[in-house]
Amino acid sequence: MAFNKAEKPDGPMRKRGGVRRKRKVCVFCGKDNLIDYKDTNKLKRYVSERGKILLRMRKRESLTLQEVWERGRDHLEKKGVPEPDLDAWYLLEEVWRVDRSYYYAHRDEPIDRIETSEGEDLLGRYRDLLLRRGRREPLQHILGYAWFMGLRFVVEASVLIPRQDTEVLVEEARKRLKGGDRVLDMCTGSGCIVLSLLDRCPKAEGIGVDISKEALQVARENSRRLKIS
Repeated sequence: MAFNKAEKPDGPMRKRGGVRRKRKVCVFCGKDNLIDYKDTNKLKRYVSERGKILLRMRKRESLTLQEVWERGRDHLEKKGVPEPDLDAWYLLEEVWRVDRSYYYAHRDEPIDRIETSEGEDLLGRYRDLLLRRGRREPLQHILGYAWFMGLRFVVEASVLIPRQDTEVLVEEARKRLKGGDRVLDMCTGSGCIVLSLLDRCPKAEGIGVDISKEALQVARENSRRLKIS
C-alpha cells in the first residue's frame, strides 16, 4: 500500500555521507517524497503508521482505473485475502461509484477525470479501505451493507453478516407460511430473516427479538429502508 506524502525537509538537498539524496515517488498517489534511501532510520520516520509503505523510482503519472484496481488486488493478494480481485473490485466500485460496464469502457482513463467530488480524495479513501480489508475486517462491515434474498441490508459490527446458506432457511419457511401466520425471529440481528419472509409473504406478521439494543437499531433501520413493517 502507498501512503501519504512525506514531509519535505527544510533547505536544499545535500549530500550526506557521500550519498546523494534521490527522489522517490509514492506508488499510489504519485507524490514526490524526498528521502535518503540508505538512511533507514530517517525512512522509518517518513512511513505512515497506517500500513507498509511502497515506494518506487518512477516518473510522476496519473493512474488509470485499471491500474488502481490491479494495485488493490495485488495488495490484498499479498495479505492472503481470499478472492482479492473480487474484493478489490467491490471496494473500487464503492469509492468511485462505477459499474462494470463503465469500468470496461473507461478502464484506461486517468482517475483524475472520474473524480467529480471537489476536494474528495477518492484514491486515499480506496487505499484506506484496502488497508482495513488487508487486516481481515469483513468486506460487508467495510461497505456497510450485505445482500440477502435480493435485498440490501445495513450491517454493522453489532450484527452478524447474513450468510447465503441461511437463504435456504428462508425459502423453506416461506413454503410453509400462509396468510395471517405470525413469525418470531429470535436473535434477529440485522432482521434479514424476518424481513425477507415478510417481503415475500406480505399477509404474514412478524416480530424480531434481540438482546442487543445496537442490533435492534440496525434491524429497525433495515425495516425503514426496505419499507417492510
